[in-house]
Amino acid sequence: MFLAYLSGVAPQPTNPQPVMAESQPEKIKAQVPKPRFDFYQLLKETEVVVKDPTPAPKTQTQPSEQQEFILQVGSFKKSADADRLRAELILMNLEAQVETVTVRNGETWHRVLVGPYDSSSRVASARSTLVSNDINPLLLKRKKG
Repeated sequence: MFLAYLSGVAPQPTNPQPVMAESQPEKIKAQVPKPRFDFYQLLKETEVVVKDPTPAPKTQTQPSEQQEFILQVGSFKKSADADRLRAELILMNLEAQVETVTVRNGETWHRVLVGPYDSSSRVASARSTLVSNDINPLLLKRKKG
């Protein structure tokens, strides 16, 4: 049945060509508006004048207020632990000392410190040495004199 139906159906073209009137392209051209570029005028009207920024004055530290940098490497309750870490730091060619401190509740702690250093470049060098040996120091700033 299906084949009988197909024999009666006329084949349709696969690519039908649209039929255009000769005057149709002219109508299309007439309908398309020309673009207007108004932004040149708009930009001139909305121009904003920016003042020249003045650089902020640099603060200079006075010689009497100079700071020194110290790296705290550890803090221990037992002085033997602090001395052992101090010996390791000396073997790394760092200036290390132990500072004994009594806190508010009467406990005594032994801080292991590296330094003091006057320049930030020397602090960075010492810190990189400590970090490369898996020691994470705490940077402390103190006033000189």
